[in-house]
Amino acid sequence: MNSFCLENSDPFIYPNPVNTKLTIESPTDGVVVIKDVFERVVSAEVIFEGENFMNVSELNSGAYFIIFELVNNKSFVHKFVKM
Repeated sequence: MNSFCLENSDPFIYPNPVNTKLTIESPTDGVVVIKDVFERVVSAEVIFEGENFMNVSELNSGAYFIIFELVNNKSFVHKFVKM
């Protein structure tokens, strides 16, 4: 059973901390950009409404920001830790 409620307008990421695969639940299509703590872009991908996966196994251990730019013109920022 999917724990994400599509009526929620905020994207959701898990697990946090993450080792290899970050799951992204999004209420709509959009783009996600991952930046390190120095604001360097380390990854970017198109996402779709519902469940998406990002391979983060190549990232170094540490803290990162994931920026969501959704097609409904909403932006969100979440922090996650790569183990």
